[in-house]
Amino acid sequence: MKATPDIDYKCISEEQQVTIAMLQHRLNKLEKMIFGSRYERFVAPAATTQMSLDLKAEEVATVTVTDSKKITYTRTNIAVEKKPLVHPGRGKLPDHFRREDIVIEPDNIPEGSIKIGELITEQLECTQGELFVKRFIRSKYLLPPTPKENNISSTIVTADLPVQPIEKSIAGPGLLAQILIDKFVDHLPVHRQLARFERAGMKLPYSTVIEWVSGASKLLEVLYDALKKELLNSNYLHADETSIKVLDPRQVR
Repeated sequence: MKATPDIDYKCISEEQQVTIAMLQHRLNKLEKMIFGSRYERFVAPAATTQMSLDLKAEEVATVTVTDSKKITYTRTNIAVEKKPLVHPGRGKLPDHFRREDIVIEPDNIPEGSIKIGELITEQLECTQGELFVKRFIRSKYLLPPTPKENNISSTIVTADLPVQPIEKSIAGPGLLAQILIDKFVDHLPVHRQLARFERAGMKLPYSTVIEWVSGASKLLEVLYDALKKELLNSNYLHADETSIKVLDPRQVR
């Protein structure tokens, strides 16, 4: 399709300009109807005379009717059975979770009523991690004197303390394990753990918890060596070298 040449409107009269504009508009409509997309094509109805091209496009295709039959449609009522919507229900809560039973009795039960059953509704709940104090109580015994010893001095015997993860530390193994999991598995910094401990009523110094992390990490060197040996025996290794900025401990206390 050739492009329409530009027209110099300065060399023609005003009446000719109107005629050219009208013909240009008709040409654009004809090109759109023939070459345009399907949704852009438009054929004016027969009763419409405004801007009509009088092409009678509706007569392009002809239909020959050889036989005709009268078809009568009757409307019948069809009963459609509506099935009630079935709620899928909630999933069963795991059996290994601890159950806390709360018994609720109705008010003003008449005398002589007989209990015929119970309605049990389960609700998933959560409580904050509990800090508690473990006390080691060791009895002291005064041994009776032996014949070889004098009656003035006697021997006192107590049991030894169990082996502790960090010597002379108040942190138990469960607390140390939780701190390491929060820091290295759940990526919870130490200063945020300290805020959580303080909300629970225990204020701990930052330097103390850092020493706990260091001491507990040294206990895992055996596992580290075993894992390192296993990795070095592999055929190939993958590494993530993405740089991570380290926070200044003096700014996060």
